[in-house]
Amino acid sequence: MKLNYHIQKVVIVGASVSSFDIVHDILSVVKVPVYASLRGANPVFGYVPFTHPEIVRKPVITQVSASNRTVFFSGGSKLEDVDHIIFATGYTFSLPFLPSVKVVNRRIPGLYLHIFNQADPTLTFIGGVSTHI
Repeated sequence: MKLNYHIQKVVIVGASVSSFDIVHDILSVVKVPVYASLRGANPVFGYVPFTHPEIVRKPVITQVSASNRTVFFSGGSKLEDVDHIIFATGYTFSLPFLPSVKVVNRRIPGLYLHIFNQADPTLTFIGGVSTHI
């Protein structure tokens, strides 16, 4: 049985094991399709885990507009009314669309309890590794 939630337009960022696990785990509880932002194919699995009728592959995110919940992708496409962006990018990542957040040696400085951005408490990172720099 598929649950019907009123929100939950979701974009997953990443092309490895954690991202495709999350994508497939949430398909039954979010608004479909789920959007997978991929820099390229996974070198081991390719695009196979993201080949599904309820998953739409998108290129990399170039900008996020929090004021109107719009995600912009390379190539000029955009997705409006996004409820959640889940980063499943592992330890090598960049956040060019969040210019106030700096990544230093694969770490995000200034996260309280490795989750809450102290400079912007509305911004959280689940699984982000912080540093005391």
